[in-house]
Amino acid sequence: IAIITLFKQRDMAYLADVITSNLAIKGEYFLAPIVIASLGVFAAMNTVSSAALSMEGKRFWIMRTLPIPSRQAVLAKLVPHIVVTAPPILVASLVFMYAFSIPSEYLLFMIVTPQLMCLAMALSGLCINFLFPKLDYRNEAQVVKQSLSVFLSMVINIFIALLTLGINYLCAFI
Repeated sequence: IAIITLFKQRDMAYLADVITSNLAIKGEYFLAPIVIASLGVFAAMNTVSSAALSMEGKRFWIMRTLPIPSRQAVLAKLVPHIVVTAPPILVASLVFMYAFSIPSEYLLFMIVTPQLMCLAMALSGLCINFLFPKLDYRNEAQVVKQSLSVFLSMVINIFIALLTLGINYLCAFI
């Protein structure tokens, strides 16, 4: 979507002007939170960490017998989620800033907030997978496509993205 936005920059800038011209607020106050929330919704669809523990299945005991602290072994399950999700969010943030002509003073806000959302989503997925693991499965597709932890993770992560949108607007108007 970021690449399409880049190619359709004029259309997107015109759309942003039309939307914000009817509002009593500046365009960047309106667009920055929406861009961040949309990035959060896209990131919410990535549920790597919400199936990470369940993928161990019947071999879960092996992870518990490793000669490292259990906390370190579990937190290592966050790394794939962050590696897969954070770089595309970073690139998309920069592309959206350029395409929508969001001022550079929002650069830190537009980069840090989606990355923090990515971390929160990874942690929530891991916690949900702790609560609702699916360790008895026939194939790995069941864990990824039919487990309660993946569904709940997606719903909660979308809620996190929308909550971030609400907090951003609340901070912008106060």
